[in-house]
Amino acid sequence: MPTVLAWTSPIREYDLVVRRGGIRTIVDWKTSARRWPKGKADADLQATCYPWPEHPQSRTGTRFRFDVVTKTGEPACERHDATRDLKEFTQLGELVRVLERIAANDCFLPRNGSWECANCPYASACESWHRERTRTFLETVQPRAA
Repeated sequence: MPTVLAWTSPIREYDLVVRRGGIRTIVDWKTSARRWPKGKADADLQATCYPWPEHPQSRTGTRFRFDVVTKTGEPACERHDATRDLKEFTQLGELVRVLERIAANDCFLPRNGSWECANCPYASACESWHRERTRTFLETVQPRAA
């Protein structure tokens, strides 16, 4: 019988952790309007991020899977295992390094009108950014009259 664990830490929160035979499996629950296509779990960045903190600690036995419930006329529950190795963890580390440089150099693209904007804690800063950048741009293309 597997041991079911709840796991929360300051840097990560899992829906479910199952330990069977000394192997931990991190499970993320999803709902979907349709069945997931083959390979979707293998390409998902979340499946690399969740077990990544375990990798440097040589916990190579940690696995990850998505349990997906489809919201179709005939609902189904599917398991999608996602296997990760050193290559994927290295690529994630490099991606994080690039993103840190992007943020440090104030290179970002604020969203405007996204469904996420309504609850975004940075909405006023984003609006100010758009206003300032628009003003600066207009000054360069439309010089002020003397």
